[in-house]
Amino acid sequence: MLCSRSGVDSHKLRRGLLARQDRDRLAYAVGELSQGNIFIDDSPGLTLMDLRTKGRRLKLQYGIELIVIDYLQLMEAPREETASSRSVPSAAASRPWPASLTCPSFALAAQSRLGIRAAPAAHQRPAGIRFIEQDADVVVLLHREAVMHRGDQEWADANPDKINEALLIIAKQRNGPCDNVKLTFLSSNTRFVTYNPGV
Repeated sequence: MLCSRSGVDSHKLRRGLLARQDRDRLAYAVGELSQGNIFIDDSPGLTLMDLRTKGRRLKLQYGIELIVIDYLQLMEAPREETASSRSVPSAAASRPWPASLTCPSFALAAQSRLGIRAAPAAHQRPAGIRFIEQDADVVVLLHREAVMHRGDQEWADANPDKINEALLIIAKQRNGPCDNVKLTFLSSNTRFVTYNPGV
C-alpha cells in the first residue's frame, strides 16, 4: 500500500536500496494513509458471519464506506457445506452480501488460466466468474496479455507496447453499460493507472 501510494519501487524497499527522495515519498504516504480509516483483518478462516459482524461494527464505530475481500475463495464455507469444489463456498459466501452488509463490498476472486491458455490467441480473454456474477451488481475482469506470454522473449520483442498493458473488462453492470478499458500496469508499484503506451 505504501509503495502503491507513494510510487516508490517495492523491490527497492524490500532490499533496503532507498534513496533520500524515496524515503521522503514513503514518509509522506505514511502520513496520508494514517489519516484514513483503513482496517485490515487477516485472521484465518473468516466466515460470512464473521465478516457481517465485523463489518457492521466498523460501520457503526468508524463509518467505513467499503469492504474489500482479498480473496473470495479463502473465505470459509458454511459448516453445512460439504462439497469439495472451491467455487461452492465462494457462491455461498457471495449470495447474502447485498442484504447483510451496511456498505458496498468489493470481492476479488481468482480463476484458472488453463482455459485461457488453451484458447486461440485472439480469444485469450478471461471468462466471467460464474459462481458470483448472478449475485453481483458489477463484474469486472482483469486481463494482461503479457502474463500469457511470460518468458517468451520473441513475443515481448514483437509487442513492446503490450508488456505493461492491462484490459479492464466490465463484463456485467446492472445499472450501466459494459465496455473494455485500457490501463497501464506499473509492476514496481503494483498499481494500475490511465493507459499510457509509452510506459
